[in-house]
Amino acid sequence: LERTTARVTAKNIPSLPNYPQPFADVPPLKLEDMSPLVQGTFIRAARYEAEEWFKHETERYAMSRTKAMRHRERHEDLERWYEERQRREEEERLREERLAQEAEERERQREAR
Repeated sequence: LERTTARVTAKNIPSLPNYPQPFADVPPLKLEDMSPLVQGTFIRAARYEAEEWFKHETERYAMSRTKAMRHRERHEDLERWYEERQRREEEERLREERLAQEAEERERQREAR
């Protein structure tokens, strides 16, 4: 209740550093001190705000979950690409070594003749 009144007050009264605080001496509002009609109004407003907050958080969770899944998939794809690149480079290096050894062996055979 106090948060609601503070928020409503903050929206209606501009925020100035030396602005007089007309409600400073007013005791805080208590829900049980209000009439049932006013209590119902505040409770409906609080319920509406809670439902809106829940809807917003549910949407935010879904978006962040989707984003995390896309990020994980992208990371896995990148990891596979690096592994494949490393495997190809290793195969290329081994092929070049094998070709160099074969060339050396042919050179030795040629010199031996």
